[in-house]
Amino acid sequence: MTYEELESLVAKNANSIASLAAEGRETDLKMDKLSEQINGVTKQIGGIDNNIGYHAEQFFQNVLANKKVFGGIKYDDIFFNMNHREKVEFDIVLEEAKKYGVGIIRQSGDGIEVDATGLKAYR
Repeated sequence: MTYEELESLVAKNANSIASLAAEGRETDLKMDKLSEQINGVTKQIGGIDNNIGYHAEQFFQNVLANKKVFGGIKYDDIFFNMNHREKVEFDIVLEEAKKYGVGIIRQSGDGIEVDATGLKAYR
């Protein structure tokens, strides 16, 4: 290989490296834009999820506030969004003499569900 051929090969490699570096910068810009779009969609989905959960809670609270009947049991009183030691929040607490029912409303992939497993007698 002659000096001229080697010099030509080095020049081609330098051009290829410069081209790759420019493409890398362009890809970085596209990735930054895509990341911003993903963050925006994530915020929207989180907002929709929170909104659905809020409306599900409101629906069940309204139904239970009017009738105070759940699981075939008629309750004397109902409390909403009761906090316990700032660590736990109960969406719905139903009271009947010495019995308490605790309901937790949550949204899952299958829809809205009410966790009634906590509907037991507490003293």
